[in-house]
Amino acid sequence: MSLEQRVVGLLEDDPIMGESLVQRLSLEGSVVRWWRTGREALDEIERDKPEAVICDIRLPDMSGVDWEGVYRQYEPLLERVATRADRPTCFFSFHNVKEPPLRHTRHGRRAALEAA
Repeated sequence: MSLEQRVVGLLEDDPIMGESLVQRLSLEGSVVRWWRTGREALDEIERDKPEAVICDIRLPDMSGVDWEGVYRQYEPLLERVATRADRPTCFFSFHNVKEPPLRHTRHGRRAALEAA
């Protein structure tokens, strides 16, 4: 699947990691909307309308999993954000995350990526 002209939301607070991901996704042809806090993403996601979100698990104001829970709770009240009925969210962390990835799958998420 080509990323050409696909709008991707990136929820990442680290400036070096965020810039690196923006650069990589842009090289693949994506239009990247980069948010640095969960609040910023919640405030701007309706306007930006990403087709998918790449989300850090550790954010300064909430966890990525909590962000998605809040967003999914209010999503029915908003205009449809994605062109697809179920906008995928990919979680990642480069920290030693203590909570097991299984927790995320229990809440309807397919996977949580974790660096060893």
